[in-house]
Amino acid sequence: MTNRACEFLNETGDDLAFLETRHDKLLTLRQYGDYLEALDPALKSNAALVPGCASATHMIADLQDDGTLRFYGDSESFISRATCSF
Repeated sequence: MTNRACEFLNETGDDLAFLETRHDKLLTLRQYGDYLEALDPALKSNAALVPGCASATHMIADLQDDGTLRFYGDSESFISRATCSF
């Protein structure tokens, strides 16, 4: 994991830890999910479906020119959608 990714996850964790109520934490997660672009419906196949999720959640990976992977995802659940955004 890159330093930038670690910093982002640490900052996100700090942001959520600062919030006092479960309601505020869920609203914040919902906001992260709102930032996520919708996955192209053509990419929402059974192969991209995450097994075991209670809601339909799709994840795909794309190999970048620099050798890194970029992940794309979408979900019917706002909590799963927020998790995809990370």
